[in-house]
Amino acid sequence: MRACRDARLFTGLNLGRRRGTLAGFPYSISVPILYYNADLFSRAGLDPDRPPQTWSEVRAYSLEIKQKTGQYGLFVEDVANWAIDAMVLSNDGAIYRNVGGRTEPAFQEASGVAVYQMLQEMALRSILEERPALKLARQQLADVVSWPSFSGGNSLEAEQIRIEATEAILSGKKSPSSALEAASEKIRRLTARFP
Repeated sequence: MRACRDARLFTGLNLGRRRGTLAGFPYSISVPILYYNADLFSRAGLDPDRPPQTWSEVRAYSLEIKQKTGQYGLFVEDVANWAIDAMVLSNDGAIYRNVGGRTEPAFQEASGVAVYQMLQEMALRSILEERPALKLARQQLADVVSWPSFSGGNSLEAEQIRIEATEAILSGKKSPSSALEAASEKIRRLTARFP
């Protein structure tokens, strides 16, 4: 491979290095961000020049927007995977950890539970909007699974377990703590069989 002169590409390549050797080549790097609608802020009586700085503020502003405008205060592109991962990571959490050379679930830890708790509260209070087309797709395409995050032969099934836990949380059927702990245990058992 030619010498890399672009610092961004070099940084991306380093993501695929293990012990100094290029072991994998990242084909996609994502930087999830939160956009806000300044006009909607104004209609809700919020200052559009002072956007939320924490997830607690996002929740409070979203409630204010819903109460004062009837509009949803937060839209999450896909509550099954990437968006929630970004929220957990931005809350100093982790989705999985390397423990003794094995990938172990970490989303059930306190930082992850806090994110799911907030999303559950917002979904049950009808503050969080799920894209209607995505909701319909989930109902009609039950066998489609999301992109894998866990290593091993059952990585897709592990992600499906997490998706089902998220759906149980957002529907109010289970608390974030119990759903995430149960999902974590299922994934541990699943990945232990197929490292």
